Amino acid sequence: MPRPQDNLRIVVADDNPDTAHALSKLLMIAGYRVQAITHDGQEAWNAIQKLDPDVAILDIGMPRLTGNEVAKLVRQALTPYPYLIALSGWGTEQHRAAALAAGFDAHLTKPAAWADVDALLRAYADNRRKAT
Repeated sequence: MPRPQDNLRIVVADDNPDTAHALSKLLMIAGYRVQAITHDGQEAWNAIQKLDPDVAILDIGMPRLTGNEVAKLVRQALTPYPYLIALSGWGTEQHRAAALAAGFDAHLTKPAAWADVDALLRAYADNRRKAT
């Protein structure tokens, strides 16, 4: 059962529209607020700047800007910045290290279990609530 504090504002970006929409539906069913669904890195960057989400879930291998490039831009340009989750088919240790070095807070490899995605979001919501 979703808790009110878990009603996070989320941007989802994946170059595969089916993946982006499926994840967004799961998020909404669980009580999260999906502010935008985008399909390339530039759209994701634009949405993050405009909407000021709590969380951005980004694929790494997107056109125009990669997820890693978006993460770097977010960390350089925004304060405060959203919690960044990489959700990518690129799952080697090198990919994971590169994503974290770019500024992601967490990295999940596709196909990620819903429980793993939800656990990251709930932990972030709990930490944010404790900080206020």
